[in-house]
Order: sequence, then structure tokens, then C-alpha cells
Amino acid sequence: MSSDDEYNENFPRYDNFKITAHPIYWVANFYSQYIQTVEQVLKPMVLDLSRWRIAMILRSYGQLRVPKISELAVIGAPPTPKLVQRMEKEGILRSDKDKNDERVSLISLTDKGMSVLDEGLKRTHHIFPKIFG
Repeated sequence: MSSDDEYNENFPRYDNFKITAHPIYWVANFYSQYIQTVEQVLKPMVLDLSRWRIAMILRSYGQLRVPKISELAVIGAPPTPKLVQRMEKEGILRSDKDKNDERVSLISLTDKGMSVLDEGLKRTHHIFPKIFG
């Protein structure tokens, strides 16, 4: 039995390929279950998934420029500034001028933003182990 024979149902080039045996299927399935569950838990709060990612990133990094937030949150560049502006209006984020370059705005969580995020973390901490385990 060759190594090709051992894996033939896991790879699309074989006739007996089974999508449910493919690693990408399992990754996508896990991600989808996780996201759907997190969305349901966050829905009653002011956070959706994009806001959640932005808040989590800013909790970790402190202050960031909008392009870096967009990159780390895997949100397209066009919607990120509008999303950040909405979160500022909601009191979740604040924008401060960079001391080294007044043209640059640095975005960070407000106290309200940290409270909302903490509540979200309390509501979602059980999800990953439940789905993964």
C-alpha cells in the first residue's frame, strides 16, 4: 500500500474523494460554527463580528492606525474607517492624534469599549472549548 493509497479519499484528485474527509472542510466547518455561535451571543450587545474583532485587536495592541486595524481584523480597507467612526460615535473607540505626526490618528478603546468587550468575553468564553471539544 503506497502513501497515495492511504490518503486518496482526502484529496480531490482521486475518484473516491470525500469532501467531509478533507482538512479544509473541517477548518471551514469549525470556523462557521464558531462564528455563528459568537454572532448569536453578541447580537443583543452593541458588538457585531467586525466590531468584536476590532475591539479584541485594540485590547491587545492598545493604539493602532486604521490601516493596521483593517489588516489585522481582515476587514476590507473601504469599510474600516466608517466602522471605526461609528464605533467612535457609540463611545466604544476614541481617536487621538499621533504625538509624532499630527496627520495620523491613533485609535484605541474607551472605558466604555473595554466594558462592552469584557461583557462580550464573559458571554463568549465558553464557545471555543464547547465547539472544539
